[in-house]
Amino acid sequence: MPQVLTPQTSKHKLVWECSVLLLFCYYMLWPVNFYLAESIYSTYYQAFAPVLVAAVLYFRRRCRLLEYRLMLAYLFWFLLTRLMNRNYAMLNEYNFFLDLCMMLPLFLLGTSLSTEERRRFLDWFSALVGGFYFLLGLICLSAFIRRVLYINPITEGSLGMISNEGFQRINILDVNPCSTSYWFLMAFYLMVYQFFACRNKLWRIPILLSALVDVAVISSTYTRSVKLGIALSLALLLAAMLVRRIRRRLVRVPALILCFLAATLLLYEISDLTAVAMSRLSYSLYPQQVMAQTAEPARAEGQAAARFDARPQLLSSSSSVQALDENTPIWVDKVVDPRKWSGNVDKISSNRITVWRSAYEALKIDPTVLWRGKLLKDSMKLSNPFTPHNPPHYHNVPLQVLMTTGIPGCLLVTALMICMLGKALRLLFSRDPRIPLSARALALPIFGVQFYSMLEIGIYTAADVRALYYYIMSGMLLGFYRDFFPAKTN
Repeated sequence: MPQVLTPQTSKHKLVWECSVLLLFCYYMLWPVNFYLAESIYSTYYQAFAPVLVAAVLYFRRRCRLLEYRLMLAYLFWFLLTRLMNRNYAMLNEYNFFLDLCMMLPLFLLGTSLSTEERRRFLDWFSALVGGFYFLLGLICLSAFIRRVLYINPITEGSLGMISNEGFQRINILDVNPCSTSYWFLMAFYLMVYQFFACRNKLWRIPILLSALVDVAVISSTYTRSVKLGIALSLALLLAAMLVRRIRRRLVRVPALILCFLAATLLLYEISDLTAVAMSRLSYSLYPQQVMAQTAEPARAEGQAAARFDARPQLLSSSSSVQALDENTPIWVDKVVDPRKWSGNVDKISSNRITVWRSAYEALKIDPTVLWRGKLLKDSMKLSNPFTPHNPPHYHNVPLQVLMTTGIPGCLLVTALMICMLGKALRLLFSRDPRIPLSARALALPIFGVQFYSMLEIGIYTAADVRALYYYIMSGMLLGFYRDFFPAKTN
């Protein structure tokens, strides 16, 4: 059981909780007004971040968690590779390293709180994240259904439909769809946790409504990595709930596999059907807008670029948009994702296989990358000539870490991910009746984000809201894991 806390200790933890919430809200609201966010980063953040990290290192200096030690080792090795690459002054890399250090206070928070304090923090965290993305999601759905383009008056960023690879998808504040769909993935997982954790059953109605809005927005972005991550994690939860009811061990494993595969296919198909249903609703309510955008996408994009010339690079070029034939239905082929399985793995993965192979070609050119890595600005220079376009990263967290910090850094990050995934699955599939479904649901974001990290970057490789969310949820899961498996925690 948690120990009784003194008022002084409780006050310190309250300051810690508020600091983490403010930090996350700062990154969460960054796209809304990045001018103000960048000004805050260069002033207040530069003073706030080192103080928070130093305070946590001091108060938790006796922490013996394996994950904490792996994080410290990864940070130390990152610094060492910068020195081996002769960047002694940390030019263009100090800010990234400072942001990377922020994973320590976010991760250790969940392991330092008592059970009730942890639940209270998750309540506030869910309210802030879920509320913000619920409101943003309503605006996104309005833009999707009405086929209008909203403009952020602060940054002149657009929110509305754009043509991409020959079909319509939602553009949110001029940010890459793979990142924006992740925002709503965060909110969805928190709503799943709150659905099981809320003590007042009436609160489940707005929680369910918020979760449905999150799923609808994710469907409208057509981001397959996020859709598949949600399908896999929810299928894992359903399979765990089913297996707990099966007493025969011989039947348990086949039932788990069948339930997991069937639920994954069903949930992924539901996501596609959601997008099609919203598109049909849009066409039934606003047929003229839908026909104008789908029948003449090149002309619509040219008008949008002329009107909102602040972000013309977001709109695809006219050569990449295929005009519809006169005999083809006006809107059918333009509101569904045409990227279906064609036998070409590289094509269906948006050339990710080619990007991953380019890392191998880069290692053949410079094998020293395997032990000292490369500077962040140079990590893609050797591999870009082997790709059809110049990707900003390798679309894989372990590979990205390998190319920037070498094999030692990659091993440390892989060990961190395996440790977290193992504890998440143990908590999810445990037959201990004391573990509530809300605590088991915390395994979903760990599994979903790690699957996402195999196709994109974020955790341990970037400093944005995606990484911060994973660190917070990892600490919360380890806190509950410590409560129910104290002998398994260092």
